[in-house]
Amino acid sequence: KTINLNERQACDVFCLVNGAFSPLNGFMEEKAYNSVVKDMRLPEKQLFGLPVTLDVASTEGLKEGDKILLKWDGEDVAVLEASSIYK
Repeated sequence: KTINLNERQACDVFCLVNGAFSPLNGFMEEKAYNSVVKDMRLPEKQLFGLPVTLDVASTEGLKEGDKILLKWDGEDVAVLEASSIYK
């Protein structure tokens, strides 16, 4: 499975890969997202005011555990393991 990223999504991937969103090491799962939106903190209580998720138009055909190739501008940039899918 492959997702072609837009520029903003690609920027988030590059920030995650390069540690700019530390302590995150991937996109937020639903629990972390809800915690950041509600309290501006990760579930582990670190201050984090920006929800970082990979928003896609459709999750049809995707399931937890899938490995998904992320491409930007025709280049492979990362492989994502879908650990949480939510709306």
